[in-house]
Amino acid sequence: PRLANWAARPAVNRVLHAFGWLLLASFFLTAPDHQRWWGDVGPAWLAARSPLAWNQPGVFGLLAGALIWIAVVCEGRLLPRLLASPPLRFVGLVSFSVYLLHVPVKNQLVRLGLAPGELLFASTTLATLLLAAVTYTLVERPFLHRRGT
Repeated sequence: PRLANWAARPAVNRVLHAFGWLLLASFFLTAPDHQRWWGDVGPAWLAARSPLAWNQPGVFGLLAGALIWIAVVCEGRLLPRLLASPPLRFVGLVSFSVYLLHVPVKNQLVRLGLAPGELLFASTTLATLLLAAVTYTLVERPFLHRRGT
């Protein structure tokens, strides 16, 4: 409760909201798959080793948890509204299926001849989301309803 009260102060809330945007941007700018691309078109610091230490256990989870907490305590601001938008809610709904399917989908697309790059990333994302929606609808949701959850 003390932390929530502290975060509700207008000045603190503005700083937390700005930090949340910084965290969200850093997730995209420093992801391992993006570093190679940014090194070709962006400044050198983007191609350097990730400051988020993606390969260190728990670091990404800790920072993602901080982003979620910020979104909760900054209720009503732009970042929480973005994270609660219907497209991102859909991704959250099918996220377990996405987790299970993204690697096999990517591997299959590589076998079909797609070279690593933006086209493979976009194709993997689209195919995974479509397949995840199908598996959520036909497998996960009926199972959850049968269990009464």
